[in-house]
Amino acid sequence: MHNTPEQNEAFRKAWDATNERWKAQQKTYSVWVLDRSNQLTEYKYSSQMAADDASDLFEAEGHDVFTDGHRAALARDRFARFLIKQNRLSVISIK
Repeated sequence: MHNTPEQNEAFRKAWDATNERWKAQQKTYSVWVLDRSNQLTEYKYSSQMAADDASDLFEAEGHDVFTDGHRAALARDRFARFLIKQNRLSVISIK
């Protein structure tokens, strides 16, 4: 059994609305902030300008700011290894 033209039109409208919501969610700009306690936090913004402004503020406060999550994680790990070498960070293993 085939759909009626009205059913097809309703489906198209629902599909388009879902597609627009999905596209709106994809248009976010992320900024990863690595603070002095080596904590990595992701902040999401709806515009590139807002992300740039936030990035400038975080940098002014002395934090490391990244736009790539992978690079931010690598920097966090590199800083942790640096702290371990200086005996300022200890790793606890639980057996």
